Amino acid sequence: MSSRNNSRGQFIVEALVASTVLLVGFGGMFALLRRSLNLNQTVAQNYIATYLAAEGIEIAKNLADHNLLEIVSGNPSVTSWDQGFSPGDYEADYLSTSLRPNNNDLLLLDEATGLYSYSGSVPTNFRRLIRISRDSDMIVGEMRVNSVVEVVDPITLVAKSSVNLEDHFYNWHP
Repeated sequence: MSSRNNSRGQFIVEALVASTVLLVGFGGMFALLRRSLNLNQTVAQNYIATYLAAEGIEIAKNLADHNLLEIVSGNPSVTSWDQGFSPGDYEADYLSTSLRPNNNDLLLLDEATGLYSYSGSVPTNFRRLIRISRDSDMIVGEMRVNSVVEVVDPITLVAKSSVNLEDHFYNWHP
């Protein structure tokens, strides 16, 4: 009868050990899955931020090209290819006709078009800054444009990550 009680006790110990191993295994698997989903979201946000930063450079380039077209067409109100590009921090979206001072505004998403702007309807966690600078070591007629897009925490508005793209514009028109 005592060997029968020992085997029952042994069975309970084996069952506890097996349950513990299964719980640790499933717990690790779920932790890995959760981490994978978080990283997937981070990569997707950085992917969008990269394209928004590239769009910031293109917006600045389009504004400079517009100045050149106005000069060529004889518009007397535009006197330089870099008019409106004083050194400083600015905001702009694809609807902008000029750079506006930076207010640290978040970009908004227009769900109907899928475009990001400051006049959309859905708040996002992206903030774009366009920085214009001219250093003393730059050549005459050169301008540096940085487009920085931050992915911010929606509650604290503190940047979690950022993308910084840089381009140099030159006065190529005689």
